[in-house]
Amino acid sequence: VFLLSIFQNVMITFINHSGLPFHGSLLESKSFCIWSTISVLCCVGLVLEIEPGLNKMLQLAPMTSKPFRMFVLSLFIFDGLASFAADRLCLYFLDRDLWIEQGQTVEFAAESELASDIEEKLLAD
Repeated sequence: VFLLSIFQNVMITFINHSGLPFHGSLLESKSFCIWSTISVLCCVGLVLEIEPGLNKMLQLAPMTSKPFRMFVLSLFIFDGLASFAADRLCLYFLDRDLWIEQGQTVEFAAESELASDIEEKLLAD
């Protein structure tokens, strides 16, 4: 439950991030990417019991078998995908205008350049 809770918090943060044009994209925030990656890798490492001493220090129950470990990892994957699908379905059915606007924002972001790229071109000239 502890590890799934940590994983869910990271996934919910990814999914609920408002993104462009209100904030930068997730990949532009280096510290966010680093800490969320560390959190996910720690969860996976604790499930796989790569360092059993760390599991004992955190007082986690031992994972009894390899199939159970794979089940927990597949639960992580299912949780991430189901959270994303639920978010998109709710957005589609409950606020169609926002859903359409987000689709246009993605297209606009793909076509436009970042402000930093434009500034670099101006400084180079």
